[in-house]
Amino acid sequence: MPLVPQTDFFYHCRGERLRDEVEPYSLWPAETHERADASMQRVVQLLHERVLPFFETIKSTEAFLALLQSSPEQSHHEQFRVACCMIRLGRVSEAADHLAEAIRQYNEDGRSWCPPYAAQCEQMLGAIGDGTFSELLDKWKAQTIRDLRLEKILPYERTASFSHTMQRMGASRSAQPQCGSPRRLAPTADGERSAELRA
Repeated sequence: MPLVPQTDFFYHCRGERLRDEVEPYSLWPAETHERADASMQRVVQLLHERVLPFFETIKSTEAFLALLQSSPEQSHHEQFRVACCMIRLGRVSEAADHLAEAIRQYNEDGRSWCPPYAAQCEQMLGAIGDGTFSELLDKWKAQTIRDLRLEKILPYERTASFSHTMQRMGASRSAQPQCGSPRRLAPTADGERSAELRA
């Protein structure tokens, strides 16, 4: 799941429902205990065959960014997520462009839940301006872990913070001789609470 932008709900917006081509059902049969049990066994099997391998392909920030950018519709939410991935990858100027576009789309959309998202984008733009974007990204990640009550399975203190990693990278670069130029379970409408997984 994207731990940033900051969120307090699970959501799913990639692909379709998990279906079983073996049986011609659009929904999983559960009319009896036996059929429900058989459906759940098949779901577990498909999770191992399809879902977990898919998550393996997008476990890096680069791969997740590529997935986001492959979406035909770059909505305000998508622009915001892309921006956060780019910040993690050090592509800060590009991230600022996506944040500005997200703000424009949130303002144009005008629904009641849009202003808080636009405010978060503005906050990140300000952090880019004063150089505190990595600290803000860490703050959002920690808050998301708390909001989703993920501490037991993903303790934030056990993960290297993004800002600390960036600081170490900067120290490492400065210590090296300079040889050249540095060079997110039923689907619901965007913005509403639903259910999305992404590590």
